[in-house]
Amino acid sequence: MIQSVRSCKQNILEGSKAGTTSKETEIKLTNVGRASLEELLADYRE
Repeated sequence: MIQSVRSCKQNILEGSKAGTTSKETEIKLTNVGRASLEELLADYRE
């Protein structure tokens, strides 16, 4: 679970940095981060 959180955070940070050059990449990485958080929440609820 800790690795999932770190991965999510990293995807959001990388997406934010990529946003200066590519909005498409920013959106993609941010969405990956959000999906990871949703999975983590589901795991926590189980």
